[in-house]
Amino acid sequence: MSRNKAITRTAGIDVSSWQGNVDWPTVAKSKKFAFIRVAHGAHLLDARFAEYWKGAKAAGMLRGPYHYFSPQESLDDQINYFIKTVGKLSAGDLPPVLDLEEPEAWKPIPQDQRMPLIQKWLDAVEKAFGIKPMIYLSPNFVGEVLGIANAQVLKNYKLWIANYKVAEPRVPSPWTTWEFWQYSETGVIDGIDDNKVDLDWYNGTFASLKGICLKRKRKTSGSKKTKKTGSKKNKKNGKGKKNSKKK
Repeated sequence: MSRNKAITRTAGIDVSSWQGNVDWPTVAKSKKFAFIRVAHGAHLLDARFAEYWKGAKAAGMLRGPYHYFSPQESLDDQINYFIKTVGKLSAGDLPPVLDLEEPEAWKPIPQDQRMPLIQKWLDAVEKAFGIKPMIYLSPNFVGEVLGIANAQVLKNYKLWIANYKVAEPRVPSPWTTWEFWQYSETGVIDGIDDNKVDLDWYNGTFASLKGICLKRKRKTSGSKKTKKTGSKKNKKNGKGKKNSKKK
């Protein structure tokens, strides 16, 4: 990359209950978005999710939910728990994220069962919220856990890469670029005083960031009410709508 080429990025954070008290209006002065942990596995709800979710929105930040996946717990329970806890996404919310970590936790899972677990979560969450989820992982996760060949099916999902103390993140196959980059896990910012926080970049302008958010559903002409065809005379005679039913 040429040194003269302008790099446009948008700053954000990701949080869990470890961050403690968050002053969202203060955070919003320096950060434009926040990914917020919903749960860890099938039953461990993040104690601060509801509070953070409302706080980020009220402060004018873009927000997105993420799920810390636990491969040894029930897949269906994790899917249902995530969907039920989030409830629904609003127009302007960021895509949900599947957080893939801890290679050691995947060792008891046979290689040929790993990608199906991930794909089923992605499919179910996309169906529930009407937007394609994203993938969070480290550069080594694909090779160590999934296998380069197996992971090719993930290339159409946007990548959130975790890679620290580097000038640019290392992007693993099958991706060729990153959407979000978690570049630090020891950030210190105004508005979060109790603990350090993960810092992130979005790979583009704030306008383009808003472009990947959930869109408002457009009303179609088919949604308009159709006129009743039965005449007043027929209705009086018990005809009209009644006679129009299929036998």
